[in-house]
Amino acid sequence: MNASYPIACRADLLDDAREEALKKERALQLQVTELKEENERLKTAATLANKERKEATAQTLAEIKNHDLLQARFTRLEGEHFGISNKLERLQLVDNQMTKKVGELEQRAKVAEEALT
Repeated sequence: MNASYPIACRADLLDDAREEALKKERALQLQVTELKEENERLKTAATLANKERKEATAQTLAEIKNHDLLQARFTRLEGEHFGISNKLERLQLVDNQMTKKVGELEQRAKVAEEALT
């Protein structure tokens, strides 16, 4: 019995070492599985974030284009307003001149009428 004791002891130690190695392997496999799941969650989150970024970029570009169109329209309307203002000023000058001439003609007509009577 004494001669088999060291062999039995070594077999127990070997079994204990195998059992410990299996426990460590299972723990590592669990960690690998958890890391793979976390990696998938991160990939999904990154995909969603990228999609949101692209949508925000597209919206910003659309807003910039709309702003540019509005700015061009405003500039055109501003030019039209300036042109209309100039025409109005000229018409007012012509109206003032015509009013002055009408006044002069009325005055002449009055003088001519008085001369005839």
